[in-house]
Amino acid sequence: VKEKKGKALIGEIAREFLPAGKARLFNQALMELGGLVCTPRKPKCGQCPLTTSCLSFTNGTVGERPILGTPEKTITVQRVAGHIVHKGSVLLLQRKENGIRGGLWDFPGGELGKGEAEEVVAERVFASIKLAVDVVEPITTVVHHYTRYKIILRCFLCTLHGNAREPVLGPADNYRWAAPEELEHFGFPAGPRKVLEYIRQKRPELLKS
Repeated sequence: VKEKKGKALIGEIAREFLPAGKARLFNQALMELGGLVCTPRKPKCGQCPLTTSCLSFTNGTVGERPILGTPEKTITVQRVAGHIVHKGSVLLLQRKENGIRGGLWDFPGGELGKGEAEEVVAERVFASIKLAVDVVEPITTVVHHYTRYKIILRCFLCTLHGNAREPVLGPADNYRWAAPEELEHFGFPAGPRKVLEYIRQKRPELLKS
């Protein structure tokens, strides 16, 4: 039912049965039927007013419907990021407009390769923005999903190593040293947003100017 042909066929059938001028009532009735009677698990066929027209009921295949197809395999991606603090401000990078979640803000970092330890966060930060950092401590690990991807993000508290504070914007369009009170005005993807929520609740001292 999730394939293009299946959706087209369902739409065609639905239009054929749609009573003229009563689309709202018809749609409401279908949702009611699906929510109360023809449920995904343990459908109440004995209470259904449509059993005489239901081929699944007639053929004894109710438990095999709908056929959803083969689910896509989940791809796990592990990332490390640095919550880099310098003189009370936090370094943020703005993702390229033509990339994934383009225009949103993020922490510097990168992906972990297979078998790599999370301690490579300083290396990933340097690779992404050419700034050397000292890793102070881990902050938290968060998990989020989008489409068929599972993202595991490990964030570490970092400080700058040396005098350089201007990043080289390889994977980003822009950067900002943001004061803690400014962070709520930036748009973040799910991972960094969860990290900031954790910091606000559990580690508020990290957001003090």
